[in-house]
Amino acid sequence: MKNKLFILYVLVFFSLIGAYAQTTIVLKPGADQGKDAMIFSCAPCGYNTLNFGTTSEISAMAWTNSGSESNSRGLIEFDLNIIPANSVITNAKLSLYFNSSSSNSSHSKTSGSNASLLQRITQTWDEKTVTWENQPTTTVLNQVVLSQSTTSNQNYTDIDVTDLVIDMKNNPDQSFGFLLKLETESYYRSLIFASSDNTDPTLHPKLEITYTQATNLPTITLQPDADQGKDAMIFSCAPCGYNTLNFGTTSEISAMAWTNSGSESNSRGLIEFDLNVIPANSVITNAKLSLFFNSSSSNSSHSKTSGSNASLLQRITQTWDEKTVTWENQPTTTVLNQVVLPQSTTSNQNYSDIDVTGLVIDMKNNPDQSFGFLLKLETESYYRSLIFASSDNTDPTLHPKLEITYNLPNGKNDIVNSRNWQLYPNPNNGRFLIKNCNDINFIEIYNNIGAKVYSLKNKLHIYNGIDVSALEKGIYLVKISNGAKTDIQKLFIR
Repeated sequence: MKNKLFILYVLVFFSLIGAYAQTTIVLKPGADQGKDAMIFSCAPCGYNTLNFGTTSEISAMAWTNSGSESNSRGLIEFDLNIIPANSVITNAKLSLYFNSSSSNSSHSKTSGSNASLLQRITQTWDEKTVTWENQPTTTVLNQVVLSQSTTSNQNYTDIDVTDLVIDMKNNPDQSFGFLLKLETESYYRSLIFASSDNTDPTLHPKLEITYTQATNLPTITLQPDADQGKDAMIFSCAPCGYNTLNFGTTSEISAMAWTNSGSESNSRGLIEFDLNVIPANSVITNAKLSLFFNSSSSNSSHSKTSGSNASLLQRITQTWDEKTVTWENQPTTTVLNQVVLPQSTTSNQNYSDIDVTGLVIDMKNNPDQSFGFLLKLETESYYRSLIFASSDNTDPTLHPKLEITYNLPNGKNDIVNSRNWQLYPNPNNGRFLIKNCNDINFIEIYNNIGAKVYSLKNKLHIYNGIDVSALEKGIYLVKISNGAKTDIQKLFIR
């Protein structure tokens, strides 16, 4: 009987995997298609304003030139538009190769470690004009450390940049490749790699990306009206009495820092969509929120009078009532996966297709701590604002809209989670919990060829979270049992 059961699980797994198209692409452009450059800091040499976009190498270096400090950094950008919009990236590997033709004969650790950093570039840059002085900004989020070299001509192959590439795919407006720089920019130390302009094509930077894409993905659009919608504004102004008043039926929601009769009067917006329409076992692949300028507002435009009106979308973690919520009883929020709305570029700008995939996945995976979005200014200092229409607006085309794309195994291959067990977060980076796990006796995890790669019977570990960081990135099936009932669920490790 055990053998028959095992075969059943394997067949189910293959049926599910069949709903995905797993693809690996290799990007290794030459001089015509590649985009990379070096920048140098040496002001006395005049290098800080010179462009080095066609050199045969990219380096992370701290050195001197005629006695002046001369650091260098490398910039590399790959075209990720080849990856389909609804794909889930499961693995990304960057390979950098020692430039054997360099005038710098080797990597150097003369003064100490040449360990370096790969960071995501968050501003646009031009290969033909970028210099040290106009270099783009970067973020340390999910930065990757390259350990110090072990040989003088070491290649750095298959560097795990999965999280960086996921960030690039999820935030294309703030993602423009990799910056390579020394962890400690103190001469003399360096890492020397070939660029896409190198004459040896085997040495060009290479990015290998594996992603899955479900076929025929369903998409739902939620744009409720006044009867079905749930949104409200809250105001801070205590002298006005607004801090205890409810504004659940206004025609707009705003993120605002203003004054009222000389008193500070900030406002925030709350929006909640009913996500129960999404099937329980679905995997969300994309979520886009659209907020539309309220053209009928008494506030005639977005405002940046005192500075940036960049705002935040955060996940609300407590229940709230549209008819009773106020500034004083406003629900709590979390900054986890919060989304930044950049400052407005026009006075009546619509914010369409805001990528809220991470937030909606969190909402789906943690329904007991997810009750919509809070909109607030990044800096609540008057005078600045973003003004959007609410679901109570008389123009239905301006109501807040949430578009969600998800994957669900079709027909008889659909797995029904009858015990209400739930893996979260999912996708995850190697650790997950199981909701309603009190009666679970054991779990087992199978890979994509049906081999059992993990089993756990220690209930303490089930309660405290399950560490699967030793498993490779990809799709797995988790078998959960309480002895009487067994369920199977998909697990994404990224």
